[in-house]
Amino acid sequence: MKSRWQTYVGGLDASARAHNTGIDLLRILSMFYIVEAHTITKELGGIFNTAVPGTVQYLLCSLLMAIGMASVDIFGLISGYVGYSEKRKPVRITSMLQLYLQVVTYGVVVAAAFFILRPQAVSIKHFIMPFIPITGNLYWYYTAYFGLFLVMPLLNAGLRHTPKRILRVMLIVMFAAFSVYACFCDRFKTDTGYSTIWLIFLYIMGGILRKCEVGKSLKPWMIAAGIVGLTCVGCLWKAYGLEIGAAGVGLQREMLIYLISPTILGASVLYVIGFSRIRFGTFMMRLAAFASPCVFAVYLLNGSELISVNLLKGRFEYLGTASPLVLVGTVLGFSAAFVAVSILIDRVRLRVFGLLHIPQMLSAVDRAAHKYARKWISDD
Repeated sequence: MKSRWQTYVGGLDASARAHNTGIDLLRILSMFYIVEAHTITKELGGIFNTAVPGTVQYLLCSLLMAIGMASVDIFGLISGYVGYSEKRKPVRITSMLQLYLQVVTYGVVVAAAFFILRPQAVSIKHFIMPFIPITGNLYWYYTAYFGLFLVMPLLNAGLRHTPKRILRVMLIVMFAAFSVYACFCDRFKTDTGYSTIWLIFLYIMGGILRKCEVGKSLKPWMIAAGIVGLTCVGCLWKAYGLEIGAAGVGLQREMLIYLISPTILGASVLYVIGFSRIRFGTFMMRLAAFASPCVFAVYLLNGSELISVNLLKGRFEYLGTASPLVLVGTVLGFSAAFVAVSILIDRVRLRVFGLLHIPQMLSAVDRAAHKYARKWISDD
C-alpha cells in the first residue's frame, strides 16, 4: 500500500508536481517573511525602536524589513495564481469554513492557555472575539480575505472571458495606478495594502500571471537579480530616503516598503514567476505536502493579540544595538523556529480535526448549501 506521501507525489505528473511544490514552498517562505517583519517593527518585536538611523544595525533592519514586507503580496498573488482556472469550477465554501474554524480554534486555545498560565492577561473578550473575527477585526488579513472570497467567482469569470492582450494591458495599468501612483498619493484608499481592495487587485494580478504566462521568457538570473535589486532599492530608501510632502502627497521613507509599493509588488511578482518554474526533488515535495496546509497557523499565532502583546512586544529591542551578526542571526533563527513550531502545532490540529470528522462535516455543509442554492436561486 502506498504511503500518503507516495499518493500525493504519484497523483501528479512531473510538471504539475514541480509547479505545485514551488508555489507551496513559496507559501511557507511568505509566512517566514511575515514573522521576520513582525520581529523588526516598532509595534511588535521593536528592533526599530532602538536601532539608530545611520548605523549598520538600522541598515540591516531596513533590509530585513524590505525582504519581509513582500509576504502579504506574495500570499495574495498566490491566491489568484492557484484560484484561477480556465475551466469553470463550482463555488465551494468549505475553504472559508475551514479558515473560520482554524481562527476559532487558535483563538480559544490560546486564550485558554493564557488563562491558565497568565490569567491577568485574559478577559472574556478573548474567548468571544474568535467567534466573530470579522466584526471584531481580529485578524486584518482574514477579514480582507473574506471580502475577497465573496467576489472570487466574479473575478474568475472576468479573467476567463477577457482576452489575454487586454489582461496584459490591465496588469500594466493596475501596477501604474494602484502601486506607483498610490505610493505617492493613496487616493484610491488601498490603506497602503491592508485592505480587501488590495487583496482583490492581487488576486486579479495573480490570475493574469497564470493565464497570460507573464515572465515566461525571463531567465532565472533575471528573476533573481530583479528581486535583489528591487529589495535593495526599498531598503536604501528606507534607510536614507527623503521625506517631503504636503496634504497627503509626497515622499516618505517607508513608501518603498509599503505593501502597495512598486518595489514590494514587483519583487513579489518575480517570486511567484520564479517559484512556479523551479523543479524540486521528492524530499522538497514531501516537505511542501507536510507544511503547506499548515502555513496559515503561522499568521494566526504570530498575529494573536495575546501572544504578540505578552510574549513578543518589545522582546527584541536589544538587537537594535547588538552586533550585526547577532541581529541577523537572531531574527532569522527565531523566524524559522516560529514557523516550524507553528506548523507542527497545526499538524496536531489537523489530526484532531480528522479524528472528529470535521472535513466530512464541512463537505456536508457545502453540499447542502449548493442544494438549497440550486433550489431557490434561478440559473437563468
